[in-house]
Amino acid sequence: MVTSAIQRLEQYIAEKSSHFRLLDEAELEFKPTLEKWSKKEIFGHLIDSATNNLTRFIRGQFEDNPIILYDQDQWCKHNYYQVADFSQMIALWESLNRQLVFIWKQLSSEALQRKANDHTLAFLAEDYVSHLEHHLNQIAE
Repeated sequence: MVTSAIQRLEQYIAEKSSHFRLLDEAELEFKPTLEKWSKKEIFGHLIDSATNNLTRFIRGQFEDNPIILYDQDQWCKHNYYQVADFSQMIALWESLNRQLVFIWKQLSSEALQRKANDHTLAFLAEDYVSHLEHHLNQIAE
């Protein structure tokens, strides 16, 4: 079931990383309003999502249905993405997502049926990539 998620995520890592390096810094840092995230902050949110999902996939293998939540606005604010070095952000995003792919490839059918956040790990893998796609589309706009 996670084969599609693995393939899609591997494709995004390969294709998007080089594309991100070409983006204009001023466009990345533009904030439509003070309350809305810039494209750079949206990308930072993808790093936070990868970080938290990595925790879900690790703990979900040996804990019974761990609930791993985070305050996305506070994580974005306190990771200081708006002023962070974007090339460093890209490298972190790549590394976290490569680790997710690696873990997903190790999971047995039984492990994929274990739960975290009240969902199977198989569901969370698919959901993770769908969430990523949504935000990649926002950055591409």
